[in-house]
Amino acid sequence: MENITIWFTSNEQEEDQRQDVCLDMSRLEEITEAWVPVISPYGKAILIWKNCD
Repeated sequence: MENITIWFTSNEQEEDQRQDVCLDMSRLEEITEAWVPVISPYGKAILIWKNCD
């Protein structure tokens, strides 16, 4: 699986950091055509993109 990188900002760090999101294997039943559950440095999230249909 390819990595998807986001910029992560925290109150404890002075500089933003590049962090990867990963597929949330515990929420696979939620996957749809343009909606994928992921875990980010911020917590549970969804990865969405415009559907071409």
